[in-house]
Amino acid sequence: MSEPRRQIVSYARPLLLAALWMAMSGAAAAAGGYEQLYSLPATPPGQNPVAPVTFDTSGNIYGVSSAEGSVFELVRGGNGSWTEKTLYTFTGGSDGRNPWGGLVFDGKSNLFGTAEGGGGTGCPEAQGCGTVFELTPNQDGGWTESTVYRFAGSPDGQWPASSLVFDSAGNLFGTTSGGGDDTNCNTANVGYGCGTVFELAPRRDGTWKEMVLYTFPGGHGDAYPQYAAPVLDAAGNLYGTTAGASSGTPEGKGTVFKLVRGAKGVWTHKILYRFPGTDGLEYPQAGVVFDAKGNLYGTTQGDTPAGDCCGTVFEIVHSKEGWKEKTLHRFTGADGAFPAGGVVFDKSGNLYAAPTGGGTLGECFAGCGTVIELSPSKGGWTETVLHQFGGSGDGYNPFAGLARYKNVLAGTTIWGGPNIYGTVYEITP
Repeated sequence: MSEPRRQIVSYARPLLLAALWMAMSGAAAAAGGYEQLYSLPATPPGQNPVAPVTFDTSGNIYGVSSAEGSVFELVRGGNGSWTEKTLYTFTGGSDGRNPWGGLVFDGKSNLFGTAEGGGGTGCPEAQGCGTVFELTPNQDGGWTESTVYRFAGSPDGQWPASSLVFDSAGNLFGTTSGGGDDTNCNTANVGYGCGTVFELAPRRDGTWKEMVLYTFPGGHGDAYPQYAAPVLDAAGNLYGTTAGASSGTPEGKGTVFKLVRGAKGVWTHKILYRFPGTDGLEYPQAGVVFDAKGNLYGTTQGDTPAGDCCGTVFEIVHSKEGWKEKTLHRFTGADGAFPAGGVVFDKSGNLYAAPTGGGTLGECFAGCGTVIELSPSKGGWTETVLHQFGGSGDGYNPFAGLARYKNVLAGTTIWGGPNIYGTVYEITP
């Protein structure tokens, strides 16, 4: 995957950060139960998961590997063991390659997801514009893959890296990190584009109709929705984030946006909050989630300049005066850094996140990452570090956010585990 075309902020920071963590005192002692469920194989395909996992109603886990790409299932056994089954392996051609978004079930137990590359020509770097795919379970226990949509590049979207979301009518919504208008996001004049929000509506004949709901114009942070799956409110409006540009645009540090569903398929775009680029409030990579009051929560990655390390957990509060940002937690590096995944609530109102770096330096360039809990307390939030990655045989660098099933959380790491190429893990707070 090519970094320049997306202009994203990587969790891998300059070498000065390695010295930063060496000098730091350790984070609070880990709490909660941690278990490594699966170590991804040492031989391709099926390595380096960057997407969040998905639970079914029985607590089985579904995920994707992102190096070339595969879809796998982890089945929970009665004795607490887990069995892995590969459901589909991408060819890298018309079916797609490099799935970066998580999976979502429809009402018929079919799985839908996105592949960041492959699919067809028409995009820079000749690796395809990306696809949306479906996996349908067969009576013999296998799965059949079909390509729902192949992106075509600007003015269409390209490089879908987010998970998808269904509305009550069975329509699918997602984002592409490139494509759309390439006027203001045209790196090296090769037509990358600023990104889009799209809808896929099912037709009676089983095909899907794709519509671009919004094309990001670039400038002032209004560009590049990275791994930000949109979220729907009760009225069918969409919410998400853009990461902005990592260079060349002083004000381009990202946004939280809303798309208002109007009559006759017309959508209106509103920016709820522009990140200022100070105190770690910059470059949100993941989407947002709602609380019961309609407020929004998410993470920012932060950046390396003084005062901007190492990212935040934020809340966007809805009031009569509009939307206002409230920083719930700033990562220090010792407790985690540079979260690329979002947050998830439990039933008690606690928040969980898995920052990609920070914590134990170990063999990791800028820290191996952590899992943290934020519990609401009088006047603020109390942080507990549930796990620090990076021990012998452990996974490290969790890129995705967490998924919840009852009182259990699960996630992935890009690297580590006995086979080195990533893990699936479970946390019981």
